[in-house]
Amino acid sequence: MSLRLPQQELSGLRTRDLNELSAQIDWSESAAGFVTERATYETVLQSIINHDLWFDALNLLSHALGPRQAVWWAYSVCCQWYEDGHAPKEEAATDLLELTRAWVIEPEEEVRIKLHDLALKLPNRSPVHWLGMSVFWSTGNITPEAGVVTAPPPFLYARGVSASIDLAASLAGLSRQTVYLSALAAGIDLANGGDGKVRSTKESDT
Repeated sequence: MSLRLPQQELSGLRTRDLNELSAQIDWSESAAGFVTERATYETVLQSIINHDLWFDALNLLSHALGPRQAVWWAYSVCCQWYEDGHAPKEEAATDLLELTRAWVIEPEEEVRIKLHDLALKLPNRSPVHWLGMSVFWSTGNITPEAGVVTAPPPFLYARGVSASIDLAASLAGLSRQTVYLSALAAGIDLANGGDGKVRSTKESDT
């Protein structure tokens, strides 16, 4: 499965400024070579996808999307990941996914806090753990019990989104590359104004 970006600019992104994005992203050595003075967001993204630099591509997309867009992307990937049977769905994961959808539609503070509590019930090796953390890191106060207000560092939500999707692919066995490509296709669709629908990854790579 090859993945090509649309001919037009990805106008649905929060930003396409490579200088701004590079200040937040820890590029791999291979990906950093594509970020040149004449490069555009689209040429860098296409180049790192062509070279199978999956985590760099996830980072570039998640940082360029707005918080709710990025969370929706990871949510859609996680839903399809469970639907395709890559792992049994724990009760906490089911609750977390339902609340994440509700938060994207209406980002209420009470829901954000509940998602943090649910995320902590799931292991770090669970994609939905990082989905929940990405919501918690999107806005608001990340030290609600400390008696002080601490805003999340800029773009911390994007790191949670990248971790969630990367884990979903890494834990998918023979379907690893298919999950990466399917997730990136959905993210690109979202960045292009689409609904970010994730296709099934039941067919394993051979």
